[in-house]
Amino acid sequence: MKKSMIRWFYPWKIDKEKEFLEKQSLDGYRLVKVAFGRYIFEKDIPQKLIYQMDFRGLGGKISEAEYMQIYEDAGWKLISKANGWYYFCQEYAEKLDLTIFNDNDSKSRVYLRLISFLLLTGFPLYFSMIFILPRIDHLNYYFLILVIMSVITVLHLVAILRLLNMYKKVRSHIHE
Repeated sequence: MKKSMIRWFYPWKIDKEKEFLEKQSLDGYRLVKVAFGRYIFEKDIPQKLIYQMDFRGLGGKISEAEYMQIYEDAGWKLISKANGWYYFCQEYAEKLDLTIFNDNDSKSRVYLRLISFLLLTGFPLYFSMIFILPRIDHLNYYFLILVIMSVITVLHLVAILRLLNMYKKVRSHIHE
C-alpha cells in the first residue's frame, strides 16, 4: 500500500527533514520517491532507517556515476533524486557513524552549493524585477505580476539569507 504526502522542504532545516523521514520508517512507511514536495511511501515493516540528503546542484567535479559509487561503497542506497537533492537511506546500525557529512567542512559545502544554485537561478528574476518590469506599464495585469514577482523575490532572498546563516554557523564550528 502506498501513501502520498505533500510537504514543503526548507533546505536550511535538513535535520528536521531527516527526522520526519526516519519517523515515517518507524511507523512502517519506507520512502520510495520525492518529487516537487510530494513524498511517496510504501507500507513496510516498522524499522529504524537512517536517511541522509545531499544537494549536488548543477553537477560537480566528478561524474554522477562516480558520485553514486562513493555513496554505494559507504553502504548508502539511493532512494530518490529531486531538484538537485539526492535522498539516501541505510539501515540503522549501532556503533557506526551513519552520517554522510561527518565534518563541518563538507556540511558547509552543501550550503555553499545551495547558495550558489539559488543565486544563479535567481539572476533572471532579479534582472527582471530591476530592469524589465519597471519599464513595462502597458500590461493588463501589471500590478498582479508585480505583486507575484515581488513575493517570489522576497521568498528567494529569505532562502538565501537563511542558507547563508546556516553556512556561517557550520563554518564557525570548524576547528583545524
